[in-house]
Amino acid sequence: MEEGNDGNYQGQSPIPANIAENWFLYFQYNPTNDKPSDMRNIMLIIATLIAVITFQAGVNPPGGVWQDNEDGHSAGMAIYASRQIAFYVFLVSNTFALSTSLLVIVCLTYRFPLHFEIWVATASMMVT
Repeated sequence: MEEGNDGNYQGQSPIPANIAENWFLYFQYNPTNDKPSDMRNIMLIIATLIAVITFQAGVNPPGGVWQDNEDGHSAGMAIYASRQIAFYVFLVSNTFALSTSLLVIVCLTYRFPLHFEIWVATASMMVT
């Protein structure tokens, strides 16, 4: 980006004097300064981070997994699963977040080069 005469980068609004009170307004989408392609890229990064976090939480659930077959549990079963209601809330929320973020990724990468490969990778994440 090029620096303008007033010390601000071109296309960026100046920092307000009291940023502590106006930070939300400063970071809001501004159609005159922000490009749609930049917004798409930011949304793609956020959706990818959500997908990675929820996928990891599904593979390695909170609390870990049982390592042995003692005391009525089986090895590989989530320890958190002993609290059924809480575990189902986690499972439904995690599945919803993963599915939604993968849908956003697929929608934002439509007609990108290697779109089919991106679709296969996201589908494999969803299946596992």
